Amino acid sequence: MNSIKERYSIIPQMEHYDRFTVDYEPYSMFFNKKNFKSEVVNTDELGFRLNYFNNKKFSLEQLTNFDDISIVIGGSTVFGFGSTNDKNTISSLLSKIKNKVFINFGATAFNSKQEIILFMKYFTKFKKIDKVIIVSGVNDLYLNI
Repeated sequence: MNSIKERYSIIPQMEHYDRFTVDYEPYSMFFNKKNFKSEVVNTDELGFRLNYFNNKKFSLEQLTNFDDISIVIGGSTVFGFGSTNDKNTISSLLSKIKNKVFINFGATAFNSKQEIILFMKYFTKFKKIDKVIIVSGVNDLYLNI
């Protein structure tokens, strides 16, 4: 128990991630917990991590109203596992830097096949996709060892 307290004293946000779970889903087997709320990590009603754009947070459904978006696909790194808050994920930081919407299509513990299934399930919701950035492969390599 002492080592857990030490861990949280060094990286306090991990206490929130340690409570984060998954929901079981058809085709992809599982996806991020739906409607998870904390000071650090938050997901919407579909399980997608909240995205920040112009200092406002958006669910995936809210982002379908934007005319032009980009998507970042991947596993835990894209999801932002371990980041200090929703504003510090790859997609939220890209949105801030580029002043354009980058959507977080990250899922904890996904492999590349699950990532493509997730993309295929939801990409038709958007009017126009400008870029698709893929940050993938670590879990494929790790799970095959």
